[in-house]
Amino acid sequence: MSPIVPGKSYRLDLSARGYQVLFHIDETNHCPGCGRSQWLVGRVTAECVFCSTALPLAESELAALNPAGHRAVALHVIEGTPKRAAHRDKRRDVRDSAAGRTVALHLDGSPHAFALQNISAGGVMGPALPGITGAASLMIELEDGTMLAAELRWTDGEAAGLAFLMPQTL
Repeated sequence: MSPIVPGKSYRLDLSARGYQVLFHIDETNHCPGCGRSQWLVGRVTAECVFCSTALPLAESELAALNPAGHRAVALHVIEGTPKRAAHRDKRRDVRDSAAGRTVALHLDGSPHAFALQNISAGGVMGPALPGITGAASLMIELEDGTMLAAELRWTDGEAAGLAFLMPQTL
């Protein structure tokens, strides 16, 4: 063990430790342990619900650089552009219309009526219910009582896209 030298900096050099998996709050994060993407997010770490792998939050390291703990985001409004025109179609599965079909969406265990607009093997689309963006757990209950775990992929304020955590054959 070396003695403490006056005037020497003992600051930790984070860039010298190499590659480190971090949890990014505004992104879809897949667990390096099991590949799933449901997390319990705390102030400093996020823990996988399925296998308990813990990852440090990327934002907690940035907090030292930004005392407010927030990142600056610039928003630009482009006049005359439809809401969804700027999005590239990333669909992998064929969508079937589900107009008139209502299922139950459980937001953190609380059931809500969810009127489907379309459905596929990968997920569903329906109205953006209040509280859907902050929900830690999303479960879709089909008419026959089948419960399917899901995650919020996108919302535009009016509609929301939910992806099944395990692909389904519907």
